[in-house]
Amino acid sequence: MFSLDDGATWTHHQVISAEMGFNYASVVEAHPGRLLILLDAPKLHAVYVDVERVKP
Repeated sequence: MFSLDDGATWTHHQVISAEMGFNYASVVEAHPGRLLILLDAPKLHAVYVDVERVKP
């Protein structure tokens, strides 16, 4: 989920994976508007998520 007000509210719920058994996840902004999410369940895989900032 994303928060545009420093965590006061959360919106834009996006399921990345339904896999069970996650141990670690990491998120980095690959470039403006694109996140790279790394997950390790049951094996390492990566997902790009494109995001757009909108006014609340």
